[in-house]
Amino acid sequence: MKLSATDGALTSEATVNILVNPPAAVSGGWILSPAFDGKVTGQAPVTLVAGITLQSGVLTMWPASDENSVTTLNANTVGTGPLATIDATLLPNGEYWLRLQAVNSTGAAQVSLVRFYATGEYKPGRVTATVTDFTVPLAGLPIQIQRTYDSLERQFQGDFGYGWKLGVSALRFEVGPSSDVTLTINGQRKTFYFTPEGSIFAWYTPKYTGEPGFYGSLTSTGDTCSGVLLRTGNQWICGLADDTYKSTGWKYTDPAGREYTIAADKTLTSLKDLNGNTLTIAADGITSSAGNLKVAFVRDAQGRITKITDPLGKQYLYGYNTTGELTSVTYPSLTTPSGYTYDPGHLLKTETDPRGNVAGTTIYDAAGRLQSVTDAAGNTTQYAY
Repeated sequence: MKLSATDGALTSEATVNILVNPPAAVSGGWILSPAFDGKVTGQAPVTLVAGITLQSGVLTMWPASDENSVTTLNANTVGTGPLATIDATLLPNGEYWLRLQAVNSTGAAQVSLVRFYATGEYKPGRVTATVTDFTVPLAGLPIQIQRTYDSLERQFQGDFGYGWKLGVSALRFEVGPSSDVTLTINGQRKTFYFTPEGSIFAWYTPKYTGEPGFYGSLTSTGDTCSGVLLRTGNQWICGLADDTYKSTGWKYTDPAGREYTIAADKTLTSLKDLNGNTLTIAADGITSSAGNLKVAFVRDAQGRITKITDPLGKQYLYGYNTTGELTSVTYPSLTTPSGYTYDPGHLLKTETDPRGNVAGTTIYDAAGRLQSVTDAAGNTTQYAY
């Protein structure tokens, strides 16, 4: 701001810098649904609380695991709503944030934040593909290098670029708003409810109880409360610290006795069989306790695997395009790589083997759902939802 003053003879000017802070975010705020920490299955409208009329605003959403992957649901929120529709059938299950930056009809500005959880297994038009690059046969637990593509994960940059991740074990780990855990291993989905055990002085210790059925057991390997919890309403807080409860790791034991260790970021860090054979998974490779053999990874600045070296020194090379998509895989002793192409939005379209054979062509609709597949013989299968 520039200020100017004069007495008729002399004039003086001064510049003053003014910083206007945006309004503080309010949990829930003007958003009525979805509710804070609510679950969204299928399609759900984003609605406003009664009495709120918007004259302008923007509604955005992003996964809690990647605050940079922001999707604009409505670039011009006006009126009384509904403002948009959240379609959980197009989202990977997990935790998300919804943000409404808006001005209401009285001129008041507010940022409303809602955390919600996408749930459910009904994901029509989802495309997945798994490729096994090689296996190191070992006593107990072999080291198997698999790549898994998931069209629902296409906006996330994984171990092999957008949509692809390392499939050492087909494990998906989800933590709900009540600290309940749902994990999926090799296609089998299991839920463990957070049911802390009470003790003296109203203190509790973490405990998980599995849903009915023979699904193994889950324990916490650490938490923010040093294992001492108090309950306030529906919330668990620390008994010895000023914090809310949050697990920093888990150990899942399957019905056969195999142990899976999961880190705070919900990634698998080790797998141990009944004989004590252990696979340790890290950013730089996978190590087996059987003979201390290692499959080594080289990653680029974006965290993508560019080279894998097996225990015999054979190298597998992975190439990417400028948009971060996996486009080539070169196998040992072969000069021609396998190739991949994509539709816009990192949707996997074709795979070509080193001999030049195209396995098929996948076409998607505007929402990213599978629309048709044409096989190598030219036969096309159409899909409708």
